[in-house]
Amino acid sequence: MSLSVKSTALFRNDDFMKICTSTTAWTHFFSMKETLQKLAEAGFDAIDLSLYDLEKTTILDQPDYLEKAAGIRDMAAANGLEILQAHAPFGHHWEDQDGIARVIRAIEVCGVANIPNIVVHPCFLSDRRYDNKQQEYFDLNVNYYNRLRPHAEKAGVKIAIENMFVWDGQQNQIAPSIFSTAEEMLDMLRVLDGPFTVCLDLGHANLNGTQTAAEMIRKLGGEHLGCLHIHDNDGVSDLHTLPMTQKIDFEPIFQSLHDIHYGGYFTYEADNFFRRLPASCYPAAAQLMVALAKDFIDHYQL
Repeated sequence: MSLSVKSTALFRNDDFMKICTSTTAWTHFFSMKETLQKLAEAGFDAIDLSLYDLEKTTILDQPDYLEKAAGIRDMAAANGLEILQAHAPFGHHWEDQDGIARVIRAIEVCGVANIPNIVVHPCFLSDRRYDNKQQEYFDLNVNYYNRLRPHAEKAGVKIAIENMFVWDGQQNQIAPSIFSTAEEMLDMLRVLDGPFTVCLDLGHANLNGTQTAAEMIRKLGGEHLGCLHIHDNDGVSDLHTLPMTQKIDFEPIFQSLHDIHYGGYFTYEADNFFRRLPASCYPAAAQLMVALAKDFIDHYQL
C-alpha cells in the first residue's frame, strides 16, 4: 500500500478511527505539557498514557498522583486531545503487594482523568513457557484480575488484558506464554465476566509463533477486541518501532480489523521509533506516524 494519505481516494468522515500514541518516549525529553502540545500539533487525536516507570517518568509514586492526574486530564483537553488508554505498571509477581498497589493507583488515575481503558499485563514468570503450567498461571491471573475488579468498577474503567511472551533461555528465543492465543484470552474474559476487554499487541503476536495477529483478531471479534498496540518488529526481537519498517505484514491485520468492524482506536506503541532519533526530530516523526495511520485507516476503511 502507499504511504500517501491522499493515494487511497477515500474520504474520512466524523466516525473515523481516532489516532493515539503512547507517551513514554516523549516524557523522557519533554514535560507532560510539552508532550501533549507537540502530539496535538502533529495531528494525534488522543494519547495512551504510559503509567509504568521503566525510567521513572510516572506520577504513581508521588503523593499527589490524583491531583497530577487531574492536571494531565485538563492539559489534554486544552490541547484537544483525549486520553483513550493508559498502561499500568508491569513485571511484578502476584504476591508483590507494592506492585499491585501501583496498578491500583494507575486505575484510580484513569477514574480521575476519565480514561476508559487501562492495559494491565498478566502476572507471569519465565517458567510459563509454551504449555508449561498453563492452568496454574491462568488461575493465578484470574485471582489477580479479580483483585483489581472492584477498583476498575469504582473508577469506571475497563481493564484490557494483553497477549504476552517470555524468553526461552535454553533455545535463545522468544517463546509463547500466557494469552498467546485468542482462545486463552476469551477463556479469561468468560471467567472474569466483568469490566474487562482485550488489548491485542500486534508485535507480540508476531513473536510468539502461536497465532498470527490476523488470526487472533478474527477469533476475538469486534465484541471482545477493545484496544490495540500497533508497532513493527523483525520476528526475532520486540522492537516496538514504526509499522512498514520491519517484517510484519500489516495487510491481513488491517483487513481483519475491517472485517470484524473493530470499534476501537489506532494506538501506536512504537516508542523505539522515537528513541533512535534526537528529540528535535520527534515532532516530524510524529507527523509521519499520523500520516501513516490515516493511510491505513482510509485504505482499509477502519
